[in-house]
Amino acid sequence: YGKIKFNCEKEISNIAAKLNKTKKLAILRLTKNISPDTSPFSNWIIAYKKSEIIYPFEDLFFSPVNFESSAKCIKEILNREESGIFHFSGEEDINYLQFAKELNKELINKNKKTLKIISSTSHERGIKVEDIGEITKLDMNYTTERIKVRPISIKYICKYLVDYF
Repeated sequence: YGKIKFNCEKEISNIAAKLNKTKKLAILRLTKNISPDTSPFSNWIIAYKKSEIIYPFEDLFFSPVNFESSAKCIKEILNREESGIFHFSGEEDINYLQFAKELNKELINKNKKTLKIISSTSHERGIKVEDIGEITKLDMNYTTERIKVRPISIKYICKYLVDYF
């Protein structure tokens, strides 16, 4: 997947260079965009409403952002007419089990029942992932410097998502 993205960016950059438009080219690299409709959260919401157990993975990591914040980042790049390669990321890597526990903290803050959680691994649940790494967040120094957009906190993402439970 990473190789495909790299090849795509390279081809786009080559086309921009041929057109003498590299100063107009902006590429945005995003970490996992989530919403109440994306997996596994759509399933967690359904399970929560039925008081069923969820099985979040302790071996898969992500650095979540939401679509609305990603759109704001894109808007900043466009409004400032910036060029370059930008990154938009959550501020830290977290596994799905840790994330479910953070969601529970927000549910408690909202005086709601908590998720019923049983820890699992991707292997135990029959998910085969080629590269299981713990580093997914992106360095946002250039993005923060150029367009003043900062990484998204896990707490912000949890507050956003918990309203759908």
